[in-house]
Amino acid sequence: MRTTITLPIADHLVEFMDQEISAGRAESRDDLVERAVSAELQRRRGDNPGIATPEENPVQDAD
Repeated sequence: MRTTITLPIADHLVEFMDQEISAGRAESRDDLVERAVSAELQRRRGDNPGIATPEENPVQDAD
């Protein structure tokens, strides 16, 4: 299944993904998406304590 992203950030995301592939840290964009989804699912289930939840590591606003 293919999804088209139409957000302004999409260009930056594609650029990042291509850099990861070029650097040899991923084999394809699909590989990166699978890893991101897997990490998020693990975080939600609590299977990966190395990934901080927003409650554990809240984003601080720059004032």
